[in-house]
Amino acid sequence: MNEQRGIGSLMKAQVQSLILRGGLATVAAISTSSFAGAADLSDSTKAAITAPAPASPFSWDAGVLLTNYYVERGVFISKKGAVFEPYGDLYYKLYQGGGVINSVTAGIGYWASLTTAGVPASANYTGFQRDFTEIDLIPSFAIQFADRFTLTAKYNHYASPSHGYGPGNWVNATLAYDDTGLTVANFSVQPYLNVLYELPGQSHSGLQPNAWYFEPGVSPNYTFFTGSKYPINFAIPIAFGLGSKFYAGQSYGYFAGGPQISIPLSFIPDQYGKWNASLAYKYWNLGTTTAAIAPGGNRNQSQVLFTISVKG
Repeated sequence: MNEQRGIGSLMKAQVQSLILRGGLATVAAISTSSFAGAADLSDSTKAAITAPAPASPFSWDAGVLLTNYYVERGVFISKKGAVFEPYGDLYYKLYQGGGVINSVTAGIGYWASLTTAGVPASANYTGFQRDFTEIDLIPSFAIQFADRFTLTAKYNHYASPSHGYGPGNWVNATLAYDDTGLTVANFSVQPYLNVLYELPGQSHSGLQPNAWYFEPGVSPNYTFFTGSKYPINFAIPIAFGLGSKFYAGQSYGYFAGGPQISIPLSFIPDQYGKWNASLAYKYWNLGTTTAAIAPGGNRNQSQVLFTISVKG
């Protein structure tokens, strides 16, 4: 009996040993599989972490221009004192892809003009209201196509907080061509055509209401030191202002052009946007009707412009 118990005990021990070994083998296999899965998960996680985040459909820009005149298409509005012109835009990319249409973007923006001397019609006001010449609200819609063309349509509603003139509005379309790199590296001409129509309102930005305005222009430019932290862009923007009724019976409104230097403010961290500064000189040759309301009635005028801007 004791021998049978001993044999039984021995067999039981062997069976338990086999079960234990099998269990350990199973645990080892499961553990190995788990670690392999963990390794795979780690690789996929790393890939997800290192993959670039999808670009936001939103973008924006803002800035302020400091100059000696407020000039709108050859029409001199603020003729003395310092002029400050802040602006800001918010854009939303509705579409981006291949094919003929590259992107579609909607935007909303504002633009304003403030002067230290006011305008003649605001003489009855004092302080900030006298100096707040104009503010504009500007919704826009842009289509980039065939890689290098951009067609932008805008509606502009403006008002004068200083009551320098009544509210008005206009619509315009600009077709621009980006020829960067087609001829010489770091050089482009950037031709464009801007067409504007004055809508009915209490005021008008041209010399007569309900008029068409045409502005062909180019901005030949070259960028120096492209490999450095502070590349310098040198440009000579040139534009003509044309429109018979817009300029009260004179087809020629103005010619404007002059040098411009721009440089990125790369010392500002990228988390605060891409900052840029530019300094420009603009020579104006005015037509007969625009010269009549320019400073001193002179056909030849000079404007200096300094701009700080940021994009995000």
